[in-house]
Amino acid sequence: MAWFGRQLLYAQGGVLRVLDFADPASPQLRSQTTLLAQPDDLRLDGSRLLLRYRPEWAETHVPQFQIGYVDPQGTVELQAPIITSFNFQDVTLCGETAYVDDGSYLHAYDLTDPANPRHVGLGPRGEGSLDCAGDYIGSGTVIVPRDCRDLKPPRPVRIEVRPTLKPGDPSGYTGPALIPVAVLGDGLFDPSTLVEASLRFGPLEAAPVPGPGAARAKQARTPRGDGAGEPLEALFWFPLDATGIGADAAPLRLTGRTMSGEEVMGTALAHAMPAPGPTPDIAIEAAPNPFNPSTTLRFSLPSGGPVKLTVRNLRGESVRTLLDEVRTAGDQAVVWDGLDDRGGRVASGVYLVSVEAGGKRATSRIALLK
Repeated sequence: MAWFGRQLLYAQGGVLRVLDFADPASPQLRSQTTLLAQPDDLRLDGSRLLLRYRPEWAETHVPQFQIGYVDPQGTVELQAPIITSFNFQDVTLCGETAYVDDGSYLHAYDLTDPANPRHVGLGPRGEGSLDCAGDYIGSGTVIVPRDCRDLKPPRPVRIEVRPTLKPGDPSGYTGPALIPVAVLGDGLFDPSTLVEASLRFGPLEAAPVPGPGAARAKQARTPRGDGAGEPLEALFWFPLDATGIGADAAPLRLTGRTMSGEEVMGTALAHAMPAPGPTPDIAIEAAPNPFNPSTTLRFSLPSGGPVKLTVRNLRGESVRTLLDEVRTAGDQAVVWDGLDDRGGRVASGVYLVSVEAGGKRATSRIALLK
């Protein structure tokens, strides 16, 4: 909820209500507006309203946010929702620009024309909270200009998400489940110029890992008349557990940059993957998040049994095994002190924490700041 003068705005059951407290003993309902879904966040910037919806709560099941306006009479006017192809952590309004924070980048949306918001570019996201002041928005260091004049939209590239390679595959593969993602080239774009270390894929922004055996080959080529061949695609492999891809079909994003420093972005609709068992009813949360030096991981077990709690980096590599034991049903709390399995302090950055119990798994992204 949020206050606009003497008026209280709050959302309940997917309905936004405005109460006027001119007479605190008898508040009056000024308006009520049906929303897309129950918002995860509601805030005001002057008379401008920001609503953020979780993908699992929105009817379209994709991340989105919505801008609106409230007047002194309590009337609310909502603009069309802004749908993103990526999960995001926060939205910051700064002048006529909405900055969408995905944890690694800030995506700028120009709100000059409220009926036609435009994605105008992105910039690297520094550490710390976002502050809007003067002509810039920053997080520790200056990131991008508020007016977006120097921003350049990322180059759109075509990607294809291929079938997941899993242990027991007819090829005899025995490693961890991997998702191959092909970046397709054309006459204007050569995917072989991509910097592999810069690529991130999926809701949790997994980093690429070496592919299995000969499948490590990066480019597939097609013969030309002179036999040289033109690069058609670049194939990259991502650990399934690190991507955050669930059982539902959802837009997936791949970001990265070329050797010349040009940012690229591609999206594809992932095919729904069959869940290995019943629909997961386990979730894990971390507080504080971001954290320094420690955070408490909380989850609830519907029944007792073996539990494994693991911290991994974005490449899917194990950093710390916090639990691997039998526990009774009920609420659980485990503290991670930012150390790895060898007792060394890990570097600042984003990590994945996963809990496995009763054939179910939940993964969450946490950030260590220093």
